Amino acid sequence: MLSRLTLRPSLLVAVVVMTLAGFAFLLVGHATKAPADFNDNTNCWGKIEAGEADPDDPSAVPVKYTIQCDGKITGYSINTAPERQVTGAETEVFVTNGNGDVVGTDSFSCNGTFPGYGVNCVSPAGGDYKTPGNFITGTFYVDKDMCKEPRLDPIVTVAFATVNAKNQAAQSMAGPFDLGQAAACPKPKSYKKHTKRKIPVEQDTVLTGQEDSRR
Repeated sequence: MLSRLTLRPSLLVAVVVMTLAGFAFLLVGHATKAPADFNDNTNCWGKIEAGEADPDDPSAVPVKYTIQCDGKITGYSINTAPERQVTGAETEVFVTNGNGDVVGTDSFSCNGTFPGYGVNCVSPAGGDYKTPGNFITGTFYVDKDMCKEPRLDPIVTVAFATVNAKNQAAQSMAGPFDLGQAAACPKPKSYKKHTKRKIPVEQDTVLTGQEDSRR
């Protein structure tokens, strides 16, 4: 069973874990904070759905997410503001291939400040998302039903960190990408079917520019 992190500091501060300054990733066995730019052409997509309930905290609302990318990444950040606060998250997230098999070399470690507005996930040294098209699947927990208005509609930002020829840490970022709302949510009560507007025939007049020539 995956472990869950549910730190609850006495000071309730909403912290957005993704910042434009970049992520702190594990590179060559140690943590580093390198400048990061949104200069990565990687594209990612995904979805959210109801996750498995936590027997230790039945009040928490589990949200299962799935992410795919067309390039390598070493970390990602999920942001839930302003719709929901995150109350906890699985600390270990694994990558699976198209057959549903766990890729033993690829994993992420997730954490955050809870309650807060996001989850930050980074890969251990050498344990990043290496094969485009594989699936990153994890769970975080929010304070309200994800189908309640306003509905949960999280975004994800990804990054790739490496060491350049000068042995300096370098990072690039891509996103944010919309994970969308849960497909199982019912249609809003205010939803109205679109009806085609009808124009009365007698009022349907088209000006051709030739009206004066007929006088």
